[in-house]
Amino acid sequence: MDWMMYIEDILQKVINADKDTRSKLIKELSDKLAECEKYKSYLENASDTIAEMDESGTVIYTTNNWIRQLGYDPEDIKGKAIFHQFFHPDDAPKAEEYLQKAYKTKKTQTGFEYRIKNKQGQYRWHSANLSPVLDDRGKVSSVVAIAHSIHDRKMAELQLTERETLYRLLLNTMQEAVIMVDNNDIIKYVNPRCCQLFDVSPEEVMGKIGYESFIIPEDQQIIQNQNRKRARGLPDEYTVRGHKKDGTIIWLKINGSPLYDEQGKAMGSVGIMTDITESKKAMDALKRSEEKFRDLFDNSMAGVFQSSMQDRYLNVNKRFATMFGYDSPEEMINIVTDIKKLYVNPDERENLKELLIRDGMVSNYEVELYRKDGSRFWTSLAARYRVSEEGVSVMEGANIDITESKNLREQLLSGQKMEAIGKLAAGVAHDFNNLLTLILGYSEDIVEELPPNSPVRESADEIVKAGLRAATLTRELLTFSKKQAVRCQDLDFNSLLNNLKSIFVRILGDEITLNYHLADNIGVVKADSTQMEQVLVNLVLNAREAMAPGGILRIKTRNEKKDSNRHLRQLDSPAEEYVHLVVSDTGMGIDKKNKHKIFEPFFTTKSDAR
Repeated sequence: MDWMMYIEDILQKVINADKDTRSKLIKELSDKLAECEKYKSYLENASDTIAEMDESGTVIYTTNNWIRQLGYDPEDIKGKAIFHQFFHPDDAPKAEEYLQKAYKTKKTQTGFEYRIKNKQGQYRWHSANLSPVLDDRGKVSSVVAIAHSIHDRKMAELQLTERETLYRLLLNTMQEAVIMVDNNDIIKYVNPRCCQLFDVSPEEVMGKIGYESFIIPEDQQIIQNQNRKRARGLPDEYTVRGHKKDGTIIWLKINGSPLYDEQGKAMGSVGIMTDITESKKAMDALKRSEEKFRDLFDNSMAGVFQSSMQDRYLNVNKRFATMFGYDSPEEMINIVTDIKKLYVNPDERENLKELLIRDGMVSNYEVELYRKDGSRFWTSLAARYRVSEEGVSVMEGANIDITESKNLREQLLSGQKMEAIGKLAAGVAHDFNNLLTLILGYSEDIVEELPPNSPVRESADEIVKAGLRAATLTRELLTFSKKQAVRCQDLDFNSLLNNLKSIFVRILGDEITLNYHLADNIGVVKADSTQMEQVLVNLVLNAREAMAPGGILRIKTRNEKKDSNRHLRQLDSPAEEYVHLVVSDTGMGIDKKNKHKIFEPFFTTKSDAR
């Protein structure tokens, strides 16, 4: 309805009407004006902004809502070309297009979204419907735009779009494969990396079961179990074997998490898959290497160790522990709390540490150590100094027990000394034997020339006896130097012992008692009497030293038969009868650990001073 034309028509009727009709027309006009005011109030207080524009986009009329929505007074808007003065430059052409379309089609244009500048110069998002107004001839006289603010919704949509774009960019550029499935493991999404990893296209796998598409049959049950956990809202991380399109097996680490709908109900899950094939191979190789070197460490013939510079063992192998008399590495590490206590000379430990810190490593470092039982042994040590990743200074190395080889070296040196002494003794014996030949020759001539009752005959006999004893000594020296053959002859041990008794008494002195227990009718043996004398004298000398300050020395002889003595039965000898010679004393005895060494030629428990 054209309200202005209607009012003009009523006013014309009032002028031409009679009094009664005029009153009715005035009342009708008044009611219409009131109704008009009511509609005007509705328009002015509507939440939407209403504006009437002509075909050029100039505002003919607008409501006061401009103030509330954009801060403009309606009078500032009227008569203005609104599109070019208030719209965003990118939206103005489209607004003109909508306006012209409304004029041409005479139909309402809806859903036009645009940005319009408020009084503070900020653009705000609005949505408008453009409705054409037709005159009596059906021609569009103007267009009414009803607009409302959609700024908050539009900004939220833009932010959502930005986030979706960002997330999609992230998914598309991730180096990990991403797969989204529903609760039945039906594939709903795969990112490009997933397609690249398994050599498939999205079309080949979309809508298919995930674990059947990517996981080897042996590991598919793992996926099914994890999917059930995710359906209950539980995230997970696990490792399985996958397969590419060509059947190549790859190792995958999967981090999974449930997906929820708007009601908070699990609707599926997302899995992030990382190809760990190469790292798995490297880890397996490292594990094999560690097992190999652990086997070498544990079963090495050398004692391998790692210790702190504060004298605590951090790690030792089995050989190292047994070298010190411990049953296991754990026992040794727990018991030995101060490594210096294992050193016979604790200063050697400090010296070793100083060398390592200065030079970084040492080799062939010989040191004497204590075993668990207190016995001593020699070891050759090679070690290096390093600082661990944690910043801890450690000593690492290996020990070899060189006790036996060290003893052999000492015996070799002693043997070389004895060889030199033997050569000297041979030379002395040779020269001395030449002198004895003259002495014995002349002394025997003197004895033959002297009458039996001569007062000097006894002295002459003593000279001969002394010469003979000197000749025996010369023979012993030659035997010692290996230049005189051993002369075995029939030997009566009882006679030999009786001849040596006076010598033994002088050796033993007054503090030690000598007891003989010699069997009658003792058998005769084949032996070198000189060497047997030497053996017996050495036994008596050792007994004297073992019984200080006194004691009893017993020497026994008896006949033995092979079949009555278990020790003789073990001998590989055809003889059936033997002579048993026993030399015993009341001294301290021989330490059990040294008994197996008594026949070693250079072994002694005496100090160098003795």
